[in-house]
Parts: sequence; C-alpha cells; structure tokens
Amino acid sequence: MLKKYALVIAIVYSVAITILSFISLKNTPDLGIDFADKLVHFAIYFLFALLWFNHFNSKKIPKSIVKSILLAIFYGIVIEVLQESLTNSRQFDYYDIVSNAIGAMLIVPYLQLLKSYVKK
Repeated sequence: MLKKYALVIAIVYSVAITILSFISLKNTPDLGIDFADKLVHFAIYFLFALLWFNHFNSKKIPKSIVKSILLAIFYGIVIEVLQESLTNSRQFDYYDIVSNAIGAMLIVPYLQLLKSYVKK
C-alpha cells in the first residue's frame, strides 16, 4: 500500500525540506553539539534519498538507487545555492552539501543490510 503513495510521500517530503530550508533558524534551541546541524542534514537527505528510491523502485525504474542518490545530491546543492541568493538568514555551506551527499549515499549499505535481513 505504501508503494501506491510513494510519489506523493516523496514530493510532500521534498516540499517540506524546501520550506524548512528557507525559514530563519534564529530561535531554534542549541543542542550543544558543534556538528548537530550536519547530523540533521545527514538524516534529512538519507530519508530524502530513501523516499525517492522507494518511488523509483516501485515504478521499476532501472538504477533507482543511483537516480535517488543523484537527485538528493543535486537537490541539496540547489537548496544551498538558493539559500545564499534568496535569503539573508541562511547561507551557502559546502559542509552541508557534503553531509547531504553522505546521508544520501548511505542508503546503499542500509538497503543491502535490509535486503540481507529480509532474506533470512
């Protein structure tokens, strides 16, 4: 049943990321971890790539893992560039892009682990 709504879920999640990427974060609580922002980017783009993989895979699109990872990386770069050019409260950060990319790429071992777990 979830596969039936995979595209809608992926699009809604993508829109949510876009909205959250352009709002001011001045009043957000400090977690006390220097790299907490990078962990958030990692998790957000891991889920982004996973959701788009779920859509591509449900449509039997060849190389769905590669396409979902490339989409996540490209999307993250576009968001960073737009933050720099369209907002005063957010700025471009290369480390955010790296964190986004690592999060997206880690769906590969996750899916391999999940596949081996489901086979047992």
